Amino acid sequence: MKTPIIAVLGRKKSGKTKMIEILASRLSENGLKVATIKHIRHQDFKLDVEGKDTWRHMRAGASIVMGISRLKIAYIEKLTEEFNLNRAIDLIAGRGANIILLEGFSSMVANRADVLKIIMARNRGELQEIMDKVTPPIIAISGAVANDLSEFRKIPVISLSDESKIIELVKKSLNVKRNN
Repeated sequence: MKTPIIAVLGRKKSGKTKMIEILASRLSENGLKVATIKHIRHQDFKLDVEGKDTWRHMRAGASIVMGISRLKIAYIEKLTEEFNLNRAIDLIAGRGANIILLEGFSSMVANRADVLKIIMARNRGELQEIMDKVTPPIIAISGAVANDLSEFRKIPVISLSDESKIIELVKKSLNVKRNN
């Protein structure tokens, strides 16, 4: 069985990270091994601090650097070709994840039927703009726009503060997807 994927899509400051925090927290409390993949727009982002050993290894020319402590592991790889979301998903799924949460990746997953989507928007205009580019399955809409709507095109609109309803909808969507 393929690892289910939920993408949280929306513009900057729309609540994507907060939604990922809610999903990761509540789903892991329910016994799932949750993996997240964050789309970072900066070309040369750094996970470690300048001057630290792993940074120095990378600067010295290593193409793959792994940092390991007793309870954590971090993996950094310089890519020789453009990023491939499928490769990242395969890498994470191979680590035993029960569910993968994506933050961002709008253009890469907008039309993928194998990815469940939660749309985050600050207002109706922003929501409409995103919805014009994204195809089903869309399981929910959230963010500040939830104050103005209860439903949009028959898609549930859920406040970020209603964590139980968010998780209930996600679980229901995962069961439907697994039964297909």
